[in-house]
Amino acid sequence: MKNPKIAVVQFEINQYQPEKNLAKAEEFIKKAASRADLIVFPEDFITGPLIKKVEFADSSKKYVKFFQELAKKYNIDIVPGSIIEKDNFGLYNTTYYINSNGKILSEYQKNDVPPRLKRHGLKRHSFFGCSRNLSSSLT
Repeated sequence: MKNPKIAVVQFEINQYQPEKNLAKAEEFIKKAASRADLIVFPEDFITGPLIKKVEFADSSKKYVKFFQELAKKYNIDIVPGSIIEKDNFGLYNTTYYINSNGKILSEYQKNDVPPRLKRHGLKRHSFFGCSRNLSSSLT
């Protein structure tokens, strides 16, 4: 992909209402699919910041799976912003690159976690590099 067309989304989120935000996301993806190769969403857009509401953190990968299905359905690469995920060790702010076949090509877990979020359990983590040629167009 020599000159990829990238759609960038910014919208007013509904705090702690992931179903509404995911429905909006699908509408943006549907519109972008005919004109773009990749669509990129903002950080924390699914739930909004989770300060004191860790029950909204994703422990089953349901959000990334949702975007994998949409990538296949609409034949578009997706960066679904960042997703606050949870496991037995803590919370993680993770971003994925999902190709149009629904495959995760890379993931990034935020290294620079602000002190206010560390107090709520968000961890520091290293990242995995993007293995897609398109990544060089994004830097």
